[in-house]
Order: sequence, then structure tokens, then C-alpha cells
Amino acid sequence: MDTVIVELVRGKDNRLYPIRRRSAAEHHRLATLSHNLRCGRKLSFTLIQETMAAEFGVRRSRGAISKDLRDFTCPLCASGGTPAAEVWRPPTAPPPHSRVRAEVYPWR
Repeated sequence: MDTVIVELVRGKDNRLYPIRRRSAAEHHRLATLSHNLRCGRKLSFTLIQETMAAEFGVRRSRGAISKDLRDFTCPLCASGGTPAAEVWRPPTAPPPHSRVRAEVYPWR
């Protein structure tokens, strides 16, 4: 297994940030990668995050992945394919069964 070491520095807000910023080419590669995982493999944002960390050694927040998917368009999605940032919604529930209501008798 390969190991990726990223040098970090602590920011003023006490969080850890990478020392160097990603180049435009590297950012484009990560946006393409996250798009392929969402559009091709149909993974959720959490699974995209876990897959990128496990298979490619890159840690991305779900917000960064969401921004990448919003800003990046591939030729497949632009030509009318399934959009990558489409939100999954559960299928609608079937209509309730039609049942015969009990007959109501007036009180004597």
C-alpha cells in the first residue's frame, strides 16, 4: 500500500491546513475524479469521500466535493446524460389501496 504524506500547518482557527495549495491541474484532476465517482459509479458524497481517501490518497471534504460537482461538467452530462450533482430522491410511494368503507347506520 502506498503512503501519501501531506505536510500540514495549524491555522489561526486551530485547524490543520496543507502547506502548499493545489495547482490548477491537480484541482481539475480531483474535480474530474469526484465527478467520475458520482456520475459513473453513482456513489453518495460520503462514499466518494471514503473512496478518494482509500483508493487515491486524497482527503476532500463533502463541501469541496459538492462544489466540484456543481462547477464541473463533462461532455456526457452536458449532452443530456444524467447530471452529476443530481440529488437522489426516494421513489414516490404507491397510492393507498382502495378499500370499501364500512356502512354507517343512523342511530335510532
